[in-house]
Amino acid sequence: MGIGTLFVSFGIALMLKSGRGMDTISALAAGIQAIVSRFFPISLGTAIITAQILAFLVVAAWNFRELRIGSVISFLLVGQFVNFFGFLLRHFTTPNLVISICLLFFGIPFLGVGIGLCLATNLGATPLDLIPNLAARTMNKKIGPVRICADISYGIIGVILGGKASIGLGTILCMLFIGPCIGKTIGFCNKHFPGLAGHD
Repeated sequence: MGIGTLFVSFGIALMLKSGRGMDTISALAAGIQAIVSRFFPISLGTAIITAQILAFLVVAAWNFRELRIGSVISFLLVGQFVNFFGFLLRHFTTPNLVISICLLFFGIPFLGVGIGLCLATNLGATPLDLIPNLAARTMNKKIGPVRICADISYGIIGVILGGKASIGLGTILCMLFIGPCIGKTIGFCNKHFPGLAGHD
């Protein structure tokens, strides 16, 4: 859980620093933030936790046994680690498109590998990451394509709720590449560390 959570947090921090769009879960949360902020102010971090709590209820109703204490700890810690990495990167500037693309080039793989590690260990995947994994198992499909569909859905819901400002090149790249990255990571773990149970 620890390494996976750190990878996820660092990947999100790099994407946010790029200024070229959030990851899809953050985009979904931005939509929730836009709705709730009409009534009272709410931070993106609180909106992410809210989205994860809603997803927690969905996973609990679907298959409660898939939930681990690490699932709760993970989504609570990710926000803190994102803030920490953001603090470390606070003086790093992104003056042009090339540097922004480089940040995405590194951020997206970190995010995908981190989620894959969390799923492969069955210790600390967040509820929103568990939903496509459960769907893949239920339909007997590979996680990669199912995750792509989930990421697209998260992004669309975020836009519908009012978080369209969070969508950018990085979000689109997440939709296309996070799923395959997760699938490859789980496949690698299953092959080289067979004691870690995941879904290829």
